[in-house]
Amino acid sequence: MPLTRLRAAPYSLILGDTVDVKIAAINLYGTSGFSAIGTGAFIQLVPDAPLSLVDNPVITSATVIGLTWSNGLSNGGSAVIDYRVYYDRAAGDWIELASGIATRSYQTTVGLTQGVTYAFKV
Repeated sequence: MPLTRLRAAPYSLILGDTVDVKIAAINLYGTSGFSAIGTGAFIQLVPDAPLSLVDNPVITSATVIGLTWSNGLSNGGSAVIDYRVYYDRAAGDWIELASGIATRSYQTTVGLTQGVTYAFKV
C-alpha cells in the first residue's frame, strides 16, 4: 500500500514542522536514486477543544448571557479562525447558537428564554 499521508507519529515530527521529502523506487533488481526534493509538507492537525468555558457575570443579566473561554492547548499548527457556540436545554440535543466568532467571548439575547436553564459548549 503506498504512503499517501505523512503523520506526525511515529516519526517524531513536531507540530508545525515543514518536511522535505525524497522518493526512491524499488523493484526486483534494486533501488533507484532519490527524486528531487518535493515541496515541503506542513504538519497540521485540528485544534484542541476550547477550555474553561464560564459565565461572564459582568455581561450576564436577566436578558443577556455572556460567555468566555480559553483556547485549547494546541491550535493544530494554524490559528483558530472560528468558534461555534452550542446550547442544550437538558434534552441532549446540542443546537448551534452562533458561529463566525473570532474572539474568545460571546454574548447574546437571541433564542434564549428567561428562567430556563441552559448548558453551553464551544
